[in-house]
Amino acid sequence: MGKQFFFFILLITLLSCSKKEEAIPETATSGILKLAFDESFLPIVKQEKDIFQYLYKYATLNDTSLSQEKAHELFLKDSVKLIFSARMLNDSEKKYLKSIKVFPKQYEFAEDGLVVILNRSNADSIFTLAQLKNIVISQQKKYSIVVESSSGASIVSFVNFLSLQKDSIKQVFSAETTKGIVDYVAQNEYAIGLMSSAWLSDMDSPKTKEMLARIKIARIYNSTTKASYYPFQSELADSLYLFRRKIYVISRETKMGLANGFASFLLGEKGQRIVLKSGLLPATIPKREVVISKKSVY
Repeated sequence: MGKQFFFFILLITLLSCSKKEEAIPETATSGILKLAFDESFLPIVKQEKDIFQYLYKYATLNDTSLSQEKAHELFLKDSVKLIFSARMLNDSEKKYLKSIKVFPKQYEFAEDGLVVILNRSNADSIFTLAQLKNIVISQQKKYSIVVESSSGASIVSFVNFLSLQKDSIKQVFSAETTKGIVDYVAQNEYAIGLMSSAWLSDMDSPKTKEMLARIKIARIYNSTTKASYYPFQSELADSLYLFRRKIYVISRETKMGLANGFASFLLGEKGQRIVLKSGLLPATIPKREVVISKKSVY
């Protein structure tokens, strides 16, 4: 009995030591990272996350998709180390972080377009800023606005684009998810949905094709050029689509750990090529080398 007990303790000790040896160190490409982002940015974040974890087998990225303001709250509480947001930290957030000796890094990652979607039977297809202002302050009561969250990036961006206060917006409904926005608009003739072009920019995606079969995208009139535009990549690049916005990556990590490692990947050539391929506008256009030989010229 004594020998059996001795070997049992020895086995437990060996297993414990083995687990300690197998513990994954925290580096720029390994460890566990908690991140959060607005529901709007789920498609592009998922692509970046999947490729990063494929390239770096010892990196685990645990993400949370929620409203933009909730993501900022988690960031301030140190519940997540990195967030994606359509806005930078405001003065009160920076003041609080400075008071606890945290000096966050903020980077421009990409640009997307805030898309206005309509029911397919809606006769309207082009909106001016003045028309949209009239709609959202209930001067045209037949319309209703639907967003993924009342504290999400879409409604915050929308009121900023129209130079309004959030309290002045009427007839706004929260659908909780982007799928909920599409469902609501598809079923209500005079509903106007607001969503990120990240969900509609990849024209090769079956999900994108399925959504576009149920709704249509409105064009936004640009008074400077006297023309209307869709939120396509080229229109974003040429600043023709008025509802274009920056997507920021914000890290609260001071060392070169996984949060800053992932941020470096996002801003590097691989991460920016993923943005380009997705149909959004990368913060830095990846270089493309073309080899020209005499054979190709003559």
